[in-house]
This record gives sequence, C-alpha cells and structure tokens, in this order.
Amino acid sequence: MKNVAILLLFLTFFLVISCNQTKKKEKLLKDNLITIDINQVKDCEMDDLFSKIELIPLETNDSSIVGKLNRVIYTDDKKFIYFDDRNRTTVFNKNGAFISNSSKVDRGKGPMEYYVVLDIVFNQFSNTIEILGPDRNILIYDTLFNFVGRKKIKIPNEILYYYFYPISNDIYALMPTELAKNPYVVTFYDFKKNKVIKELTYNNIFSRLSMTEFSIRSVGSNFYFSPASTTYYGYSIDCKELTLNPIFHFDFGKNNIDLNDLNRFHDYREVTNYLMTESSYPLPLRNLFNEKYIVSSIKMKNDFLTFIYNLNTGEKIFVKNKYSNKLRAPQYFTIEDNVLFAIVQPYELGKYVDIKLLDKNEKFNFENMSEDNNPVIVKYFLK
Repeated sequence: MKNVAILLLFLTFFLVISCNQTKKKEKLLKDNLITIDINQVKDCEMDDLFSKIELIPLETNDSSIVGKLNRVIYTDDKKFIYFDDRNRTTVFNKNGAFISNSSKVDRGKGPMEYYVVLDIVFNQFSNTIEILGPDRNILIYDTLFNFVGRKKIKIPNEILYYYFYPISNDIYALMPTELAKNPYVVTFYDFKKNKVIKELTYNNIFSRLSMTEFSIRSVGSNFYFSPASTTYYGYSIDCKELTLNPIFHFDFGKNNIDLNDLNRFHDYREVTNYLMTESSYPLPLRNLFNEKYIVSSIKMKNDFLTFIYNLNTGEKIFVKNKYSNKLRAPQYFTIEDNVLFAIVQPYELGKYVDIKLLDKNEKFNFENMSEDNNPVIVKYFLK
C-alpha cells in the first residue's frame, strides 16, 4: 500500500511538472505572437513618434566620396561602414569623420584584393572587415584595409552561400542564396574544424521577395536574425547552443499571405509581380528589432507603412509613412536602444527631417548642408 501511495505521489508530481512545462510552451508561443490589425493604421506627425532627431554628416573629401548605397553597417564600436555600387567600401567614425576606404584592394583580382562581393560584414571578435566572394573565399582586412588573411568555406556541396556572419572566433552562420532548393536554412560552420557543426531550418513566409540583405545583427553579446525575405518572424541566436529562438511571429489574421494562393503561378517572378503589384497582402519587407522594440517596414497595396511594437509595454503603433505633404519616413537600416538609423542624401533631408525635432546646432547643420556632400546618417529617437 505504501508503494502504491509513493507511485501515485510520483505520478501526480510528474503530471504537475508536465502540465507546467506545457503551459510554459503555450505561453511562450502566445507571447511571441503579435497580432496586427491592418484597419488600425493611423495618420500621425513625426513628433508623435520621435522625441528628437540628430544628424551625422559623412565627411566629404577627395578620398571619402561614396557612390550609390548598397549597404551600410553600424558596428559595435560605432563605426559606419558604407558599401556602394562600385564595390567600394568606406569607413567613417561615429561622428561621420572619414577613416579609410578600400580603393587599394577593390575591383582587383590579386590574392589580397576582391572583385565580386556577395556579402560584407564587420567581425566584432577580430575588429576586421570581411568580404565573401563566389569562390567561397572570405577576404579579411583591418579597418584601414590592410590585408589580414583569408578563410575558405570547405563544404562538399554546390550550394552558393550568399550571406555570412561570425558568431564567435571560429564559428560562422551561413545562408544560401534565396534561389536554393531549401533557402530556409542557417548553416553553422566551424573554421577551426573545417566542417559544418549544425544546420537549422527556420519558419518563413516567402523567400524570393526581398528588399533587404540577410540580417544577423550583433549588439554586444546579443545576436538577432531576421531572414532576408518577406517574413513574419524574428529570432535571437544562442551562440553557445547554436539555436534560433523566436522573438516574434506576426499575425495579420485573415490577411496573412495564403501560400496556396501562390501555387497557381509558374515561377517566382510571377509570384513576386503578383505580391508587389496586384495583391492586397501586407508584406513585411524589413524587420529591425532588439530587446526593446520591433520596427517593421510593411508594404500593403500602394502604401508603405511602419509598425512599431514596444516589447516592454506591449504598445503597438501602425502608421503611414507619409506624415504630411512634406514629410515622410525613410528606410531605416538598424536600431540601437530606442534609436532608429537611416541614411539620407543631403538634398532629400527636407523630406525626412522635421526641423522642430532638431536642436539649435542640428538646425544650423541642416540649414548649411551642401547638396553635393556625402549622405547624412539620421538618428530618430523613439518616444
């Protein structure tokens, strides 16, 4: 009888633990789900969202003049790395002062030069700039573009890895081109062991419609992953366990993309044309997030919208990108704490900056900006 009682006690304890774990998983899934009502889009003024704006003009001289933007990287040590349409990489400090450019190593075919660029990253562990080419070589430079070395991805397959990111001294996250048979995979490659140590499949919506690059961002020891695609998902990366942990999952209810609706098309170009020009689906084109905010740029019909979610308070703001006949929202490229960063040409500042949100010195810079200068980094401080 005593043994039966002990067994019943054990079973009761086990059931309680199991139920608690199930509830925790259900709560986690529920907490990660963010519902977005497309009928709740608001008109607002710029000062309804932001408390102030700061300008960082990128220095303009004979060495620092940049071409059309391909990508800008904001590094952990607060440098700006500007990669342009000439395959030229230019480095500026946090105040916009010119540091260096890649003129001595770009567009060359020598062993210490690069010619074709698939992806470019800043490695916070070695304080270096790294460039991936189609031959799977990663060329490594210091921030003055002195050649440091190279790494070779040695994986016995024919997959073209289009994006990469270092998550430790030796381990890199790799992602294939969006035209791959299964593009929803992050491969973790250990350069010390020269082998794949883990592969993870993640949830996604539509891979081949993209207006952004593969996005792993590091903020100190935190790593955030937003797939380069039309995605409803955002993840953090556990660099020790090599896991993707969901931070959010957007739910537009009956307005979610119906993947069955896309089966009637013959190839991805038809799908892309339908989604971008004909459909009324809300299309998240760029998701930026950290431990405080999620900011998503969303296209819906002919409108561009911004969704802002405060992770601490649960407050949602869904606004049109056009604040007035004069002012509109830019395309933000990163977020730090409560600050959104954009890059704007001097002659377009009037479209993207409300002068009421500039202090006296910023107004002086704004009014005396030359239209022929390099672009300006604009910092928007969320309220």
